[in-house]
Amino acid sequence: MGIGDFVDKAKKAVAGNEDKIAGAIDKAAEAVKARTGDSTDRKIDAATDKARDFLEKQKRDAARPDRPEHTEPPQRHTERPDPPAL
Repeated sequence: MGIGDFVDKAKKAVAGNEDKIAGAIDKAAEAVKARTGDSTDRKIDAATDKARDFLEKQKRDAARPDRPEHTEPPQRHTERPDPPAL
């Protein structure tokens, strides 16, 4: 099972549950803010905003029928081996 399989599972779990996940993000942010100082509030808000933006993007992408559900990960170059371990 590759990373692509895990990504697909995560996307399927998110699909249709965006509102619940957004609520959980907000609840987690408030819990962290209650336990940290005011100096971290901006960072928490920025992370929360990014997470919500990502959810919105996933929701938009899922609504587009022309977008493929699964894209293959880039292939490794077989003619160029990995460098030796140090």
